[in-house]
Amino acid sequence: MDRPRRNYGHDHAKALSYYGLKFLDDLHHNAVRQFKDWRTALAAPMPTFVDTGTAVVDKSNLKLYREALASHPKPL
Repeated sequence: MDRPRRNYGHDHAKALSYYGLKFLDDLHHNAVRQFKDWRTALAAPMPTFVDTGTAVVDKSNLKLYREALASHPKPL
């Protein structure tokens, strides 16, 4: 059974950006109502992990991922 091959890289980055900004906006505008003051709460009011999907890497797209990784600057 063949799966359709799609590049989810750009959509994934958009989803991560959206959720990060949404969480900050909710905190800034006090939309998180689980705690009276989220800054002093014993538990985090936001999730520590958000699954925005997966990307399938196989023989057909491995070269693309390696090239993209090589083009990123190395961390300090």
